[in-house]
Amino acid sequence: VAELRAALQAEKQQRETECGDLRKENVDLRLALAKERSEREVACQALATVMEKEAADRAQAVKELRAAQQQSHAELSARLQAEETARAQGQQSLNDRLAEEVRTR
Repeated sequence: VAELRAALQAEKQQRETECGDLRKENVDLRLALAKERSEREVACQALATVMEKEAADRAQAVKELRAAQQQSHAELSARLQAEETARAQGQQSLNDRLAEEVRTR
């Protein structure tokens, strides 16, 4: 009986040691999880900041590109209008000279 009690006591002590080790491991894992979560939140926030800046930069680039395109379109339209006017004047001058030539013949 004494031998069984000693074995039971040894088993009990071993289980208590294992439980203590498991509790410590549990605490360590919880701390590691909290640290990992915190690090990930910081990394995600940094990434979000970078992405927001990139989105703003791209939006600005699109805005500038549209403005440049509108300006280019306006310049081309003005040049086209000037060329159209010049051609119309040239055609009118040619018509006038032909009419004058026909009258003089």
